[in-house]
Amino acid sequence: MECSDSDDGLNFGVAGTCNDGIIEGTDECVSNTQINEWYCGEISRQCISGVFTCPSGVCYDNHCIICNDTDAGTDAYTYGTCTYPDPVTGDDIVLEDECVHDTNNVVSEAYCVFGTGICDTTLLTCPSGYVCSGGQCVRE
Repeated sequence: MECSDSDDGLNFGVAGTCNDGIIEGTDECVSNTQINEWYCGEISRQCISGVFTCPSGVCYDNHCIICNDTDAGTDAYTYGTCTYPDPVTGDDIVLEDECVHDTNNVVSEAYCVFGTGICDTTLLTCPSGYVCSGGQCVRE
């Protein structure tokens, strides 16, 4: 039995359809936070589905809105970027951690906002003995 999944398996960020010749299942939001994801079973090679909570907390248009933060949250000591899809064009919007220009000890930290699927920024002050350089707090 041949099984195919148009989004290549457990891919929450893309709406897909699984077809094994008997069952055809299409990924769909079952709430604004959960998706019923169809995929090919590794052993059975049949379409199976499961309900999963979207990593970003947002399900829209039959896929999870995927927000990616390379430094995993508000970490002032690690430079990172936060990426999320533009709701109109689908193109990636990228926010970078950066030093606030009028001071040498404040980081504008980009992070994923749970439940929205988008990025935002917050200001973090470097502690005593640290300065902001390259979008992160480093020792003086």
